[in-house]
Amino acid sequence: MRVWLPPPGKDDVPSAIRRLVTPWVEKWFVSRLAVRCEKVAGRDDVGDAAGSNSDIAIVAGRPVQVEMAIEALNGQVERENPRDADLLASLGGAILDDLSQTIATAAGSLGDEPTRPGCWVVKLDGHSWAVEIRLSEQAQCRLRQRAAGAGSAPKLGTFKDALSPESAMLGCHLGYARLTAAELLTIKPGDVIMLDRAQHEELPLLVNGAATASGNAQIIPGPDSVNVRLTAPPSLARK
Repeated sequence: MRVWLPPPGKDDVPSAIRRLVTPWVEKWFVSRLAVRCEKVAGRDDVGDAAGSNSDIAIVAGRPVQVEMAIEALNGQVERENPRDADLLASLGGAILDDLSQTIATAAGSLGDEPTRPGCWVVKLDGHSWAVEIRLSEQAQCRLRQRAAGAGSAPKLGTFKDALSPESAMLGCHLGYARLTAAELLTIKPGDVIMLDRAQHEELPLLVNGAATASGNAQIIPGPDSVNVRLTAPPSLARK
């Protein structure tokens, strides 16, 4: 089932990213640190980076990867040793790859060219290093859908909001007259046909040609047009 989402709010995507990043932090790092996610303006390209595809890119330089690995090992290493630094950078790259896989699994592999991508910086409280997460518009939508279906208070669009931009044809039904085939063949201009509705009887409303479950109107003659006055509001439900 496809979940319809309202237009994105300011915190929708960052909230979805935090929801995914928090278990990743708890998995790799000894300290249980709060995750902050901030939108970065002017850096919206989804390009070549560690753990990148056409929809997702995780960006962090070698110094950041080393710092991440040291944090994962609870500081029990010698960063000054070049050999240790290489091993730390490799471990940091593996940690980043795990984050990329976590986000890719949630966002899905869409295979389309990215459009209007966005870039967010993920930081952990108490640390100076940060990780950039770049997402295409399609990946952002998938993350929002996943976040909308999780938690105790999912943010879903209402049916009314989903239909609000759509147009509809509103009309009213005057009535019917039952005639024989012979009578139909004898009708000529100027003849008056009596319908099955009284002069001041309320008329059912139609939405796109279908009678609604509620909604009535009365004819109000105008100088140059025929108008109707609503006596009950129309409904989107059909009879």
